[in-house]
Amino acid sequence: MDPLKIVRSVDDLASRLATQSAPKVFIGTPPPMRPLSMLSDAVPHPAVGFEPIPLSRHAGEITPYERRKYRLATESLAEPLDRGLEMGYASWHNTGPLQDYVRGMFPTVEQGDQRFRELMGITSAASHGTGVPKELQKGTLYHHLLRQGDLPKFRNIRTATSWAQKARDEGLIPEGYGHSMQGNDLLAISKFWDGGLGFPREGKSGEAYKIASYFANKMGDLSPATLDTWMYRMQKAEPGRTQHYGHLEDLLRRLAAERGVQPGQAQPAVWMTRGGEIGVDSLDQPSFMHYLEEMTRKRAAELGEHPENVLRDVILGNQYLYRPDEQMQTQV
Repeated sequence: MDPLKIVRSVDDLASRLATQSAPKVFIGTPPPMRPLSMLSDAVPHPAVGFEPIPLSRHAGEITPYERRKYRLATESLAEPLDRGLEMGYASWHNTGPLQDYVRGMFPTVEQGDQRFRELMGITSAASHGTGVPKELQKGTLYHHLLRQGDLPKFRNIRTATSWAQKARDEGLIPEGYGHSMQGNDLLAISKFWDGGLGFPREGKSGEAYKIASYFANKMGDLSPATLDTWMYRMQKAEPGRTQHYGHLEDLLRRLAAERGVQPGQAQPAVWMTRGGEIGVDSLDQPSFMHYLEEMTRKRAAELGEHPENVLRDVILGNQYLYRPDEQMQTQV
């Protein structure tokens, strides 16, 4: 028998025995993680274990003219959708590699999934009216503040906005993190945290359906569509008219069903291929995972640390991200 094969067989047996006999021990800090490149280089797959509870949509009035306009506009997205699917953008929300990554940091799957859920929920809540880099910049900061005990609960936008202004004055929120919809971000985070790490699903008028849908997509439920300001414009709807979200989503759902994909796959395929025509500013990377990895590497380079250490600290809430090449003093 080949001596090399014998050595490999012995090594494999020893590895299995060690795995079976040595329980995982969590002593303050997580064990070393796999190379960071696994996030973007791994075969993309959806996260698992998230219960796909249907999202109710408030049924607002819609005129015959609006109905026809939305239908024709959505039908015109068929060609960009086909191109996007061909280019692989249906995998844009597939955060499964990150979920695997986080699970490897904790002694149990349940603990890992809870921390993964926190990060996905808070970054989703920070996505009001902004691109993905800014979402990660703000979301990881809020996650950090929450984990450090510096982020209070908010009951309305007024108190959230007032607190944010005071936090900036005191240096708790760095320059460049101000945002015209910061109160919306912080209020959504409070609702997420108070709601047991979930967003409202009862479909009341005025609710941010996009946030709940975005979170569901990141958690592996691709049945809802994340319709942001740009998708509204592509479907010829006025941004902010949440009462029409359900109708617009149904139209996109029909387009997706004709191609055997889910709404959460069709939306990013259209968004990535058509977005450049209407000014979408988050088209530099092919997926959410690539953005996370890019920003982690930039932050690590600025700090002179290994990217694995930065990502681990972001997941634990000990660190936050921003893009070093941004003018941080610029308010957006």
